[in-house]
Amino acid sequence: MEFFNLQGEWLQAAVGILATLIALGLLAAGFALSAGGSPEQARAVVEEAIEKKEKERPATVWAGPLRLPTENVALFEENGGPQFFQHTSRDFEDEPMRPWESGQYGFVRTPVRTEEQGIVYTRFHEGIDIQATRRDEHGEPMDTVRATDQGLVAYTNETADASNYGKYVVVEHQWEGAPYYSLYAHLSEVFVNTGERVRQGRRLGRVGYTGAGINESRAHVHFELNVLINDHFRRWIEKHFGGNPHGVYSGLNMRGFNAAGYFEALRDDPDLKLTQFLQQQEPYYKVAFPRTGPLDLLRRYPWMRPEGVSDTTSFPSWEMSFTRGGFPLGVNPYDQQLSEPKVTMSPPLEGVSCMHTTYEHLGGVPPNCTLAPRGRRYIDLIMMQGAGEGGSRRAW
Repeated sequence: MEFFNLQGEWLQAAVGILATLIALGLLAAGFALSAGGSPEQARAVVEEAIEKKEKERPATVWAGPLRLPTENVALFEENGGPQFFQHTSRDFEDEPMRPWESGQYGFVRTPVRTEEQGIVYTRFHEGIDIQATRRDEHGEPMDTVRATDQGLVAYTNETADASNYGKYVVVEHQWEGAPYYSLYAHLSEVFVNTGERVRQGRRLGRVGYTGAGINESRAHVHFELNVLINDHFRRWIEKHFGGNPHGVYSGLNMRGFNAAGYFEALRDDPDLKLTQFLQQQEPYYKVAFPRTGPLDLLRRYPWMRPEGVSDTTSFPSWEMSFTRGGFPLGVNPYDQQLSEPKVTMSPPLEGVSCMHTTYEHLGGVPPNCTLAPRGRRYIDLIMMQGAGEGGSRRAW
C-alpha cells in the first residue's frame, strides 16, 4: 500500500501545482485584458507566469510517476549539474580536469582533438553517475539507493570484483507491457535478494565505490535504464568470451537510454510514454544483416517492429537503426540477400573516424564506415538464435 500512498502524494502535489499555475496565469491575463491588451498579449502573460512558476518548482525525488534513485535532487535544480553528476579526473592536453559532465549519459569522456570537428568525445558512458550527498565521520557515503519504480529484483551481484559495476542490483519493471531494467551499481551494500518483489522507493542498497577505478572520494551510484538484448546471451558470451557469471543480466546484454533525459522529460510531462520518448531519438547509423530467424529483441519490444508489415518471412534481411551509443531504435525489412552484416547509413560527422563517434562499433571514415570487431559482436548478439536462459521462448 505504501507504493499507492506515494503515488497519491505525487498526484495530490501535481494537482496543487497545476491549480496554482492556472490561478496565477488567469489572474495575470485578467489584468492584461483589463488594461486594454489583446488576447495574444494575455496569452503571453499566462505563458510567462507559468514558465516563472515552473522554474520555482521545488526539486523533489519525483519525476512524473518515477522517482530518482537517491535523495540527490540537484538534477531538478537550476544549474544543479555539478551537484548531481559525479565528476571524473583526467588530463587533457596537459591540463588536469575534474569535469562533472563526464557523469552524464552519452559521449562525455576521453576527448580527442580533431582537425575537422574540433574536440570530439570518444568514450560512451551508458548510465548516469549520481553523487553521494551524505557521509559519516570517516568519509564513507551514507546515501540509500532506492527502486525507481515497483518491480522484480531480476539479479543481484554481491561480489565486488566480479564486475566493473562492482556490487549491483537489476530490477525488472513492466512499462507499457514490456520489460525494462533499472540497474544500480558500485554499491557498498545490497539490501535485497534476487526474485524479491519491491515497491517503488524500496531500499536496494547503499551508495559506494565498489568496482573498477573508483575511490572513496568519488563514491556514487551508477544508474541505468535499459532494454535487454537477447535471452540467448549465454550462447553468445560462450562463443566470444568463454563465460559469464551474471547470466543474461550482464552489462554486455543490456543497452541503456538517457535516464536523466527521461526523468527531466517526465517532470515536464508526467503523461509522457516511454515509447514516445525513445521514438523521438534520431538514428545515428544503420546496419543491415541476414534474417537468420526471429529476433528475440522484437518479441520483447513490439514498438521496434516495422510498421505496416505483417509478414516478414518474405524478406531476406533486416535493417536496424541505432543511436550513437548503439541503442536499437527499430528495424525494417531489407530486400537484399546478405551473407554478412553491413553498414547502410554512416554517422554524420564527416572527416572523423567512426571509431571515435560510435564507441568502436564502426570503423573507417564517413560516408564509408564499416563494422568494427566490437560492432560485429554486437550484431551477432542481436541475431543470436537458440534456447534462452530460461528455456526456449517464442520470438517474433
